[in-house]
Amino acid sequence: MATGRAQSLPGVRETALRRVTLYCIGILLLSGGVARARELEIWTQSVPPRLLRIVPVPITERFTVTWEHSVEHFQWRETYQITPTARLRLLTSSTQGYGAGTPDRQQQGAGFRMEGGWLVHEPVGLELDALPISLSRLAPHWLESGVMRLSLLEIAGEQAIVLRPSRGVAANHR
Repeated sequence: MATGRAQSLPGVRETALRRVTLYCIGILLLSGGVARARELEIWTQSVPPRLLRIVPVPITERFTVTWEHSVEHFQWRETYQITPTARLRLLTSSTQGYGAGTPDRQQQGAGFRMEGGWLVHEPVGLELDALPISLSRLAPHWLESGVMRLSLLEIAGEQAIVLRPSRGVAANHR
């Protein structure tokens, strides 16, 4: 009898492990997959739109779009996080000065603060499905996450693009 029990335990363990594995795979498939939810797609705004590149964004990190203001020639940066619902949440928007298109009549504490020479604005609750960007040599743009820094101008040239979180395989066929 003891021999039969010893032989059945590995079978029970294998069955339980198999069930747990299948359960986890099912959760990943239903949720759209962990890796796809943390990828950023770069699309043209041409008709039809064309997928230029997919950029991985680590789950624990954020990504930043940085550019030089075309008129004032100072740096501007916006930091985003991809939400679990595949939207872009704007966390901060920062400029190195005042000028055309920047908040020039606010006082510190009224929606922004000064931090290391940067005017930092933290919008509350602003989420986007996609981020449109017009690329030009006059205002070069970079996409940064962790140690990665990509020139959007080198990827797309001078044109209008859209950054959006990947929504899985279907997003590549639009």
